[in-house]
Amino acid sequence: MTDAYNRFQALDIRTPDDVPPATPLEWQIERISIHEQRGLCGTADDALTVLALRESVRRELERTGLYISDGRRMGATWEQIAAALDITADAARERMRSWADGQEQLYRRDVADGRAHPIGIDSEQHASTLTDLTNT
Repeated sequence: MTDAYNRFQALDIRTPDDVPPATPLEWQIERISIHEQRGLCGTADDALTVLALRESVRRELERTGLYISDGRRMGATWEQIAAALDITADAARERMRSWADGQEQLYRRDVADGRAHPIGIDSEQHASTLTDLTNT
């Protein structure tokens, strides 16, 4: 396997934030399985690792805003996105708004912390996203 995979496997994970950004879901699920297989012979550390990884996976699966953004950029309508999510177009827009707000906050925090390569979206991208919420 890769160095990144090996580093992930060696991490002590006790909170969802211990999982590095962009860690593939399959790696996380694999580790959940390893710790769950220990069952009754496992330790509290195994249980905490499973809890933290499951929360990390749950958070990742709820990041639909990024995929909504991709869909919009690629030409999907709000109605098509809403159908894919089995929600209303207004609910899809609200998910997108919530995601964009969080991404802008993340970007601002990284800039304030002096990170050379802030993640998230800047104010201009945020404004563009909010404008898209009113388009069809």
